[in-house]
Order: sequence, then structure tokens, then C-alpha cells
Amino acid sequence: MNPSDLIDKGKYPQVHKFLGERVDMLFDDMRAMLKHPLPENNCKGGCNFALFNFMVDVVSGISITLYDPKELEAYLQGKGNKDFDHFKDLLNDFYPWREEGVQDPKGIIDIIWDTRNSLTHRIGLVFPGEKQVKIRKCRLSDNDIRELEDISRFNKYDNLRTFDPKENCINLIRFYRGTYKMLKRLFTDSCYMKRAEEFLENANKPRQSSNIGNSIWTAPGAVTHTSSDDFSVKLF
Repeated sequence: MNPSDLIDKGKYPQVHKFLGERVDMLFDDMRAMLKHPLPENNCKGGCNFALFNFMVDVVSGISITLYDPKELEAYLQGKGNKDFDHFKDLLNDFYPWREEGVQDPKGIIDIIWDTRNSLTHRIGLVFPGEKQVKIRKCRLSDNDIRELEDISRFNKYDNLRTFDPKENCINLIRFYRGTYKMLKRLFTDSCYMKRAEEFLENANKPRQSSNIGNSIWTAPGAVTHTSSDDFSVKLF
């Protein structure tokens, strides 16, 4: 199941197109990483850190395009702040925390975001007074991944927890499933989707160039990806 399968195409054609052209392919890459390690192909790495960082980046991107796109629109017009951090708000509002018995998820969300920043900016270096956060996953088969993405019913993956405070551990399998549930909830919220639909309609219209930092933007960048060996980014 792809994220574009979770949206009502009739009601939100622009959102559906955006998901189909730019987000589904990212989940293809996540599925590939969920299948690691592959020792039979001499691929011993589990992709734990790469998958975690990539998942957070994708969720962050969705938070500024489909959850709260107004700042992105203002930024592209040279009027907004490019430090748009809606990642935490999206997780707080739509991630299925209550299924895990979590009433106040802000602490866990901070840990996820801080762990991402630590990996991105200092390769996970832990300073005095900080705790090492573990990132856990296991190798999944194609059938496992299909079951993981089946959010129509309760299954064994719902027994997992996104964050285990006793082990100070983030579970990527549950985080992946929780992200699918989060997207489903977001995509069925008419208020957010109407706003996202309007933003994407306007984003596809010709606009005057705006100087933003050292770059000149005319429209949001277009990304195409047809296979693991074919990836391109077009900014103009």
C-alpha cells in the first residue's frame, strides 16, 4: 500500500497527484531498507540509522507540504522563515499515541527529533549528561511489509511501542506502521486536506521569481524517480 492509496482522489486530486509523484517513491526506498540486512548478498548493514533519518525527513517534509503548507508558500514568496518545524506538531496531533497508552507524547517526540539531529549533525556523538538512544529494527520480508502496512485491522505490530523508556530505544517497525496510521488520519481530516489541496493548486501556477537566501525559486522543485538507478531533481 502506498500513501497515495490513503487519500480520496476524487476530493483531493492535487494531493493525490503529489503523493503519487513525490511521496510513494520515498516509501519504496523505506521498504528496501526494511528488508536489510541481506547477508546473502554481502549486505550486512541493517540500515537502522539511514532508515530512521530518512523517515523523520519524510515526515518533516509532509508536515510542511500537507499538514501546514502556509509557511512554505510564504517562504517561496520570500516572506517567510525557512526554519519551518511542524514535524513535532504533526506527530502530536495525528500519530496514534493513545494506541500505545501514551497520553502526553511531547517527551517522546523531542527524543525522536533530537536523535535525528544528533545523527545528522554530529554522527550520534553523545555528550556528558546525555543518554544514548538505541534505534531498533529487524529484517522484514515482502509479506511482513504488506502486513505492516495493513492498517485496516489490529495485528501483531500494534503490540510494539514506538519508544521504550526502559531501554531508551526507538522501534522503527512500529514507527513505520504508526506513520501510515498518522497519514491516514491526516488525509481524512477535511480541514487540513482542503488547505493542502489549495496550496498545491497554487504551487503549480506560474509565479514571479523570489530571491531566497542564495537561491532563486520559481516553483517548488520537481522530483522524479522511476527506479533505484534513476533519480533526478529539477529545481526550475
